[in-house]
Amino acid sequence: MMLSYKIDSGNAFDRLPALWLEFEQRYNVFLTLHDHVKLFVMPDSRCLLPARNVHLAPCCQYKKGKRLRCMQHCKYDVMREGETIRGPFRFQCWRGVVECVLPLFKDNELAATLFAGAFREARFPVQELPKYYQQRYMAMPLWTEERGLELAFALTLLGNALMQIAQKMYGEFAKLETGRKSKIKRFISHNIKYRPTLPDLAQHLELSNSRCSMVVKELFGQTFTKLLHLEQIKQAKVYLSDGELELKEVARLSGFQNEFYFNQVFRRYCNMPPGAYRKRSAQQV
Repeated sequence: MMLSYKIDSGNAFDRLPALWLEFEQRYNVFLTLHDHVKLFVMPDSRCLLPARNVHLAPCCQYKKGKRLRCMQHCKYDVMREGETIRGPFRFQCWRGVVECVLPLFKDNELAATLFAGAFREARFPVQELPKYYQQRYMAMPLWTEERGLELAFALTLLGNALMQIAQKMYGEFAKLETGRKSKIKRFISHNIKYRPTLPDLAQHLELSNSRCSMVVKELFGQTFTKLLHLEQIKQAKVYLSDGELELKEVARLSGFQNEFYFNQVFRRYCNMPPGAYRKRSAQQV
């Protein structure tokens, strides 16, 4: 009897999360994925592993304290270390939580970071933190070098497999999304920070401005301006979630002419200002 666990465009959104869950259960860990370059987002904007960017261990979910400090540790500090080590490593956050971390690279660029945990450190002074946290911290398994080596090996296999699957799936979905509609979406997305205009798109498609406007309306059911705004907001959300950039820089990278206009458009589509969205994202690290 042939055994197969083939993952393709017809089942990827079911089988990849199932593979993820199987790993967590087999190794008794929580997995977390920080996708820095949207490697696991397909051409139609669907994510192969949705809602996997949050650290779910009870100690990580403990809300008391500075969440921005958690973001600094679990995102930026880890990214810097990953770019230096370029292989699996042990990382301990400011609250004493230990995880095995694997940086994933695409074309020599840090594309994503994979975490497996969470563990406690025997010498961490947990008594300095509230009793509520102490109880949850002591309930976590103890980190050992033997456990770390086992996880590093398994996580490397999983990470490389996920990378290959994601790139293969992107190619398959790109083939499914061909033609003028895909060409328009790629043009706007790739040129967003340069503030592309309808005449720019018309020139790219070799159409008149009026014909280009009609084509966009026919294919997307909305005007070029709205299509542009939606892509700007989508990219702005990514920059806001990063937490480090000033709002004027987020506005510039997202293709808005100034911070005031950015705030106006963001509020119109999201029912909240950019600053409020950033604060909410920080609570979900």
